[in-house]
Amino acid sequence: MELKFLEYFTLLIGLYMAWNIGANDVANAVSTSVGSKALTLKKAVVLAGIFEFLGAYFLGGNVSKTIQSGIINPEVFSGDMIIFILGMISALFATSVWLNLASYFKLPVSTTHAIIGAVIGFGAIIGGVHSVDWLLVLSIALSWIVTPLISGFIAFFVFTLLQKKILYAFSPIDATKKFIPVVVFFIFSFFAMSIIYGKLTTLKLNLSLQLSLFI
Repeated sequence: MELKFLEYFTLLIGLYMAWNIGANDVANAVSTSVGSKALTLKKAVVLAGIFEFLGAYFLGGNVSKTIQSGIINPEVFSGDMIIFILGMISALFATSVWLNLASYFKLPVSTTHAIIGAVIGFGAIIGGVHSVDWLLVLSIALSWIVTPLISGFIAFFVFTLLQKKILYAFSPIDATKKFIPVVVFFIFSFFAMSIIYGKLTTLKLNLSLQLSLFI
């Protein structure tokens, strides 16, 4: 009875978390498309809902596994798994509340930062600091620093290329018709390979690099 109640309670908190992710994280993702008038808000929300679900279902397993058992060692709680379950529920609820507050104050924040911090917090308090994989935490924190730098460089390169090939062209419209399909092809090719190559854990597929490139 106790476990069944925890299942329903976790589902409720999960729905609350998903709602807050939609209010904050998804808003970050679609804001440029809506702001530039490339998509209406309604279309952006529908597309975000579809692809957020597909991404979570097909590609979310690896990240979920890291948060579930990578950051803190579940074996520390093997004597009383209820404590571990309650700790994870607490981390989920704390993250949801923070996202809710951030959205209210119009602050674009990271769900990843929040949930990892919450998991570290409960793990260090209940299981002790030795229960936390600090090397993994350090690598995750470093990725938070490196990622904006890499994305900024890529954005600078892409915009410079578009500026040269389209904006400064004699006929920008004709240049767009010729150049954009090439850009879209490379984007979708890279996107598809990054998904296929060793990432489809939900479908139990682990394809080699050669086969991924061929596909």
